[in-house]
Amino acid sequence: MSMNSGVTGQSIADVAYTKYRLMPYDLVLGLISGALWGCPAGRVVDFYDEHVSGNHLDVGVGTGYFLDHCRFPVARPRLVLMDSNLDPLEHASKRLARYEPTKLQANVLRPVSYDGERFDSVGINHVVHCLPGTMHEKGRAFGHLRALMKDGAILFGATVLGRGVKHNELGALWLRRFNAKGVLDNARDDREGLEAALREHFSSASVRVVGRTALFHARA
Repeated sequence: MSMNSGVTGQSIADVAYTKYRLMPYDLVLGLISGALWGCPAGRVVDFYDEHVSGNHLDVGVGTGYFLDHCRFPVARPRLVLMDSNLDPLEHASKRLARYEPTKLQANVLRPVSYDGERFDSVGINHVVHCLPGTMHEKGRAFGHLRALMKDGAILFGATVLGRGVKHNELGALWLRRFNAKGVLDNARDDREGLEAALREHFSSASVRVVGRTALFHARA
């Protein structure tokens, strides 16, 4: 989720996901996802279950919550964790040690230097609403991830929308606060822009809004 900066520079969003602030993250996630965004964490876990493969790259890993709770289709998946911030990478890697994940420190807004096997699925969950710029500009991230995927592979994720949905009072206050701080940049994000950005890089795309959250997937 902390993908706003380069590997060598720490952004406000990176600071938001330091190892000390990651500690209560799961509790906060469980409490706010449904109440503020209308899409409980369990619904996103179900979305992972629908789309995750045994050869998976996860981008903006946070605490590794969703990977820890989802059901991989194989007992020993190949799992690569990618983030621009080392703290989430270390935290999630320890949590998911049973899968022996590989860590990749990289900024999704830049071409990713990676020469390993391409992936059958890529998760980019609660990342897009942190990326800076318009949805078209954020779409560069989809292009960079498409280059890491096999033909026919699937990209999927969730993001909180800023436009075209009706936020409750607490959710609107939260968005204003964290957009002002630079942790989020989603005031202009809407469903149509997200789908257009996905279709620019993928052969097909689908966006479904649950509450104020867009659940999306796209096929390479």
